[in-house]
Amino acid sequence: MLTVLFVSHVKDESLSNGGSVFSSSVVKLINSAIPDIEISELYCLPSNPKVTKTFRKISSLLQSACSEFPAKVRYFYSREFSERIQHELTVNEYDLVVLDHAEMLWVVDLLPRNVPVIHISHNIEHCLYMQYVEKYNGWPVMGSMLKRDAVKYRQFERDKVREVGNLITISCEDREFWNALGAGMNVLALNPSFDYSPVVRQRSAFQGGKVLLGFLGNMEWWPNRDAVSWLSRYILPYLSIDYELHLFGLMSEHLGNGRNVIGHGFVDDIGMIWNAVDVMVNPIVTGAGVNVKVAEGIYNKMPMICTPLAIQGLSLAPDPSVVVMDTPEQWIDFINTQGSLDKLVFCGEFPNADSFSFLRQTQKLQQFLAEVMC
Repeated sequence: MLTVLFVSHVKDESLSNGGSVFSSSVVKLINSAIPDIEISELYCLPSNPKVTKTFRKISSLLQSACSEFPAKVRYFYSREFSERIQHELTVNEYDLVVLDHAEMLWVVDLLPRNVPVIHISHNIEHCLYMQYVEKYNGWPVMGSMLKRDAVKYRQFERDKVREVGNLITISCEDREFWNALGAGMNVLALNPSFDYSPVVRQRSAFQGGKVLLGFLGNMEWWPNRDAVSWLSRYILPYLSIDYELHLFGLMSEHLGNGRNVIGHGFVDDIGMIWNAVDVMVNPIVTGAGVNVKVAEGIYNKMPMICTPLAIQGLSLAPDPSVVVMDTPEQWIDFINTQGSLDKLVFCGEFPNADSFSFLRQTQKLQQFLAEVMC
């Protein structure tokens, strides 16, 4: 029996964000790809309570000023967890170690050199962090601290990724970035995959009446908040059709307006979402990497309107069910044109749905694991 140690930052059994969904799918894929396997999971934090999160962020930023680790890594570093890992490696022998999320790459220094390691890379995290800290450029003291920290994070992530060598990434574009680090890089791009049967949609389409738009995303994640803000500022005020916008995901219950924007909060049964609306909208305008919820919508054969950034990193065939438009003017014109909207809502072709199936991704992972563990 092969034994695998999976190390991650926060245990999220609710799968409330795309990162936890992708991590969970990779663990399931490994289980499926290798028949005789045992996976042990270690998490730095059992949860990440909101009450202490802000304090921990500030503390981590201050600590990073005199530490080799940037703030996002300090947030998940502790002597206690380091000792837990060392104990685990002492009492058990592992054939493979999987490090999930860039914030946990500090664990590399604790691992035996003869054990192969795979890093699950959700984004080019230092690029995303650079984009985030730009918002604070004008802040005295804080702005310069964050910029220095972002530079440190860039160096940390690149060095540790190069040291690990074996990566599973969610984005084809990210794969090219990491491969460019050197000849020793071995990078697999896995689509988000889903091990349940696609939902059979029950809802009758709007047929020229009120159109129900949907957006799905964890609103604690700043690119999702930016997306809703962009939609509310540049698109919704200029729609001439009768519509409702339904927001689904953690903290979305606070974003309704009491009229035609309804926030539902976290939804336990994601199948309910696809049957509740006519079209999903994905106005992602900031951030990086692959949007897992967009992939899940495609898998469930959901018509959608996207910005280019919403499908970035996904390798998609031409797809009439996925309309991609960049500018607010294009979005407004498309949604206000009944013929265009009718064509999308009644679309019956979904050529990319199967590319997110569990079986297809399992086959890709089997070959990658064979190379890593040979």
